[in-house]
Amino acid sequence: MLKSALSGAVKSAARHLLHASGLTASVRFWYRKGVRILMYHRFSPQSELAAQCRHLSTHYRPVSLSTALRERPTNAVVVTIDDGYRDFLTNAWPIFKAHSIPALVYVATDLPDLNSWLWTDQLTQFLREQGDLGAAETIKDRLKKIPDDKRRAYLNTLPSLRVSPPPSFAPMSWDEIRMLAKEGVEFGAHTRSHPILSRLADRDAMRAEIGGSKERLEQELGMRIAHFCYPNGMPADYNDDVIAVVRECGFESAVTGVKGINRAGSNPYLLRRLHQEPEHPVESFAHQVAGLYR
Repeated sequence: MLKSALSGAVKSAARHLLHASGLTASVRFWYRKGVRILMYHRFSPQSELAAQCRHLSTHYRPVSLSTALRERPTNAVVVTIDDGYRDFLTNAWPIFKAHSIPALVYVATDLPDLNSWLWTDQLTQFLREQGDLGAAETIKDRLKKIPDDKRRAYLNTLPSLRVSPPPSFAPMSWDEIRMLAKEGVEFGAHTRSHPILSRLADRDAMRAEIGGSKERLEQELGMRIAHFCYPNGMPADYNDDVIAVVRECGFESAVTGVKGINRAGSNPYLLRRLHQEPEHPVESFAHQVAGLYR
């Protein structure tokens, strides 16, 4: 515990030093022509999101992903949110809206369709109810590395998996998604059921997940869906076949979970992002967004 406290104190002191030295501003200037794409997932009622948004509005130009890729304005920053949880609607969008920051939400369409809820959440909830939550990350990591049919078979062996999610994992409904679209929120596709795409059997299975989510969003929203997000998004989670299917389905871009800032000439189907937590103090958020990440 003492070691952890000392580590936290050292990191906090380092953050203050970075600001005092002007290094964060220098790095931000160095990457001014790059496109920063931030990646969020969940939003609690108590967070530093408002302070993070003030920082973005002060030091960057928050724009939509389409604008960033087409115009590449100086100091462009794009805010993206994965999955489509309801806490974006209740805890995050009012803050982004108040700061005039566009948001792009990638929806796994089985959630608002009420066909299922994310398998990773199902597993987490099951292990929590069994009193063994500590094993969740290890099991999820292993399941992400096996063929998708074997992952599904394993999950089917678990008793007592809920049909619908508890409130903590609740997704947005289609009515809520349509309401947000009218308020200016942009939506992208994130597959139907959030499988690891490289673990699917063939291109037909990939097309069902990738194209299927695009079709559902377009049906419900009555507009073209241009952007895609790879589930999990690490290099092992997509391959040449997956990228080819994304192109064939008519998407203009696809984002990964690989850390980085996108410079001119970046592959629009392998866009890097910067993972964020709304609870992070604004100082650590500032230097990480600038480009001081590991």
